[in-house]
Amino acid sequence: KVNAQCTLACQGSVNISIDRDCIDTLDFSFFLKGFVDCVGPFDLSAINMSNKQPLALYKDAGYDQIIVTGAHVGSNLKVTVRDRSSGNTCWSFAKVEDKLPPILTGGCRDTILSCSKGIPSAASLLPDFTDCSLVTWTYFDVKTDYNCSDEYSYMVERTYTLTDAYGS
Repeated sequence: KVNAQCTLACQGSVNISIDRDCIDTLDFSFFLKGFVDCVGPFDLSAINMSNKQPLALYKDAGYDQIIVTGAHVGSNLKVTVRDRSSGNTCWSFAKVEDKLPPILTGGCRDTILSCSKGIPSAASLLPDFTDCSLVTWTYFDVKTDYNCSDEYSYMVERTYTLTDAYGS
């Protein structure tokens, strides 16, 4: 029996923050709001509002999930949920965000040089990192000069600051 009178309501506006893997899959339950008495199953679709392209779908356990990646960060999506049994639909608007900062995947390393060597470039010692968007970096050096009176000529403490394209 088809029940066209069931209640189906979506969130008006949601934010989607992608995870550290730069990919997320979301099912219909993320977008539904409050009490829903439609029995399902539910179809899910999403369109990128800037280029009108549909997002990829992943089918799992008989229902759709949308796939959001780092390429979608900054995009506005229109997500539609449809109850197959009644044909009722609702939709949400979603903003895809990257709120996580770059993650260091390799540690900083000590570098020991003879008195005749200069300080290595900041780029040559930049630790490995990962992020879902373009990363810029700056550094600040604090130099303690030993004038070659000790085993070392000087010590440099270098502090890196990494910022992704979204300010994280």
